[in-house]
Amino acid sequence: MAKMLRNGRSKGEARHIRLYHWLTGSPAWRALKPASKVVLLDVWRRHDGKNNGRIAASSRDIRDGTGLNRRTILAALARCQELGFLTCARPASFTMKHKLAPLWEVTAEPVGDQLATRRFMSWSAPDAGPRPAKFKTRVQKMHRRGAESAPDDKAASRNGTGTGAESAPVKAPKPPLTGAESAPHIVYQGERPSADTFRASPETFSQLSGTIADGARLTLAGEAPAFDPVRDMPAFLDRTRREALH
Repeated sequence: MAKMLRNGRSKGEARHIRLYHWLTGSPAWRALKPASKVVLLDVWRRHDGKNNGRIAASSRDIRDGTGLNRRTILAALARCQELGFLTCARPASFTMKHKLAPLWEVTAEPVGDQLATRRFMSWSAPDAGPRPAKFKTRVQKMHRRGAESAPDDKAASRNGTGTGAESAPVKAPKPPLTGAESAPHIVYQGERPSADTFRASPETFSQLSGTIADGARLTLAGEAPAFDPVRDMPAFLDRTRREALH
């Protein structure tokens, strides 16, 4: 069996990171996103058993080790500090001569003669509270009520027992067309009469309708119409407009 040192590691073993079940099963570890776990392990692997609290790791160093961009790395470091996995012992600083990288402490490892704080073990997910009750709107209630009553209405219609609002209304037959209503409906292309033309009196509109209907009947019968809509319509409209003004 290998001899154990004061820092908890065995003599002669290669450097490694131990992820215990109580660590990976903690709520804080489960709350970490994959990018945050990668950044935490990259900082943790720089621990040599003696430099905890003085682990130098800048965003550029972590980028070279993980391949993540700077924004993702900074967000992951902030998340690891929030959940208690990392503690920034000294922030980054810049002088005229050189730039100092931030120093980190991994809370799962002891610092010198002090025991590991393991602050992440005291973290718990915030209580989201009870879920709000889902209230059904009036439209949803009416839709559900209609879906429930639909089979009954269909059965009643098949059996002939539906009455009142449940049975479909019976439409009365339309009366047969007589007189001018039975004449063919003709639509002429070209100039359309304006609305002011037929505001003079109902008699004017009746006269125009009768004249066009007579012309249509003569055309269908093969005779020469007395009123040609294409030829006589402009003169007729002009005369009707003058009569309406006077």
